Amino acid sequence: MHPLRKSRALCWTALLSLAAAAPATAPADASPPQTGEITLKFTQRSPLSSRTEIARRLNLHDSKLLREDYDLATFTFRVYVPPNYDPKTPYGVFVYLGNHDDNTVATKWEPLFDKSRMIFIAPDWHSPQAEWQLIGLGFDAIDNLERLYSIDTHRLYDMWFNSGHLLMPIAGADVYTGMILGEDWGYWRRINVPPKQFHPADFQSPPADLLSKAKPHGVVLVSLANNPSSGAAMITMALKQDGFANVLSISQTSDELHYSNYAASWITDPVLPFLDKAARQSPATPATLPSASTLPSGNSDAQHLLTMARLFIQNGNTERARTNLQAVLSRYPHDPAAIPAKKLLDSLPPPPPPQ
Repeated sequence: MHPLRKSRALCWTALLSLAAAAPATAPADASPPQTGEITLKFTQRSPLSSRTEIARRLNLHDSKLLREDYDLATFTFRVYVPPNYDPKTPYGVFVYLGNHDDNTVATKWEPLFDKSRMIFIAPDWHSPQAEWQLIGLGFDAIDNLERLYSIDTHRLYDMWFNSGHLLMPIAGADVYTGMILGEDWGYWRRINVPPKQFHPADFQSPPADLLSKAKPHGVVLVSLANNPSSGAAMITMALKQDGFANVLSISQTSDELHYSNYAASWITDPVLPFLDKAARQSPATPATLPSASTLPSGNSDAQHLLTMARLFIQNGNTERARTNLQAVLSRYPHDPAAIPAKKLLDSLPPPPPPQ
């Protein structure tokens, strides 16, 4: 299986149930934040979602990525925000990047998200869909949600289902703190299976920095219970051999994974508790571009905001940078990141006059 293969036709619908009513549409600058089932459209790309940066994260030259760059404004994101959302409490984010033909939220998961304080978001599927673009769309989703909601950067999970192999979630190992992968097996090295079998390498190795950051994260592999040829056991063995500390393999029937008979029990227990436990054991580290400055020690959320502000400045987006820097100073005034944040904020040109 090659990471740059053309998107194949959807064989069976993955994990999303049809909403009973059409969700409301919320502009990206909605205030106060809306809750419940909503749709969002964004125009501002994350600094991490550029074609060149995604290629680096896949250990490829950008000329090897299929299709041209994407226009974020053409994508609709289906979002669920618990009705009891309180901006004083950071919420986790569950980013669904699986192959699907029902453009809706995972409605049967909503009670779980209410209880666990988690926001669900999924981009509508475009056909054909390049897998590298899904990585970028996930970064865009989190980056824009951070402008609207109070986000717990220690609980950022992405799920890939029949849409990309292990290299895809590892490409976001410095953004997400847990990953779910289903029915798309492959590995970056030869796997020897006793007594005399082996599985050849399927794709190039991930960059060393991302591979290192992925190893403490929770990794959940979901396979079809009625598919004896599934490679989940083989991949589980290889991950543990390579130092991944938290790996869980589960299986479900095709009926349980089909949207019309979709069961929410497995995500409630054991998957989400498993990811949360692993995330608590491995502190999140802020994502950076290679040119980003080294951050001082302190609160990881403050450092993340400062890093993103620097990246926005590099990309000429001073207003996004201003928002992040002001957030550092208001939320974390005594953090080490506040000192460089104040200097950067003072160096920015004055904001444009209100229209």
